[in-house]
Amino acid sequence: MIEFDQFFTQIDTNSTSLDFTDVFDEVSDLLCNSHRGFFDAQSDPNGNSWVPLSPVTIRRKGHAIILIETDAMRESVISRSSPSHVERFDTLGMEWGTNDKKGPFHQFGTMLIPQRQFVGWDDETINSAVDLIADDAVKQLLSGI
Repeated sequence: MIEFDQFFTQIDTNSTSLDFTDVFDEVSDLLCNSHRGFFDAQSDPNGNSWVPLSPVTIRRKGHAIILIETDAMRESVISRSSPSHVERFDTLGMEWGTNDKKGPFHQFGTMLIPQRQFVGWDDETINSAVDLIADDAVKQLLSGI
């Protein structure tokens, strides 16, 4: 049987070596899937529909699918193998997104292009990621106890 002081000492010791690299891999999959849903629904992470394309843009593109011209920007946030996909993990943090050069113009809008936010977190993805990370943290903190 373990004493409380030993229990808390072990947790304190384990907390100095937390490593979320593996769980961030799972979070990246969650993010790719949620972003696939944003594109399918043509909406931002909050569920707001993207501003429709202008008739001029529809004529130029030959279709009315928003944020799809070559599919490269969409692929950059739904496919971890896309050359424009960004993800970097270290033990306590992760960076995830796209480095597609058109991304910021759509994410934030310009004087000529309406904002169509396509990168972000919805509540479901946040909750799932928090659950994964919290479960992993508890597992790591309690290891060896």
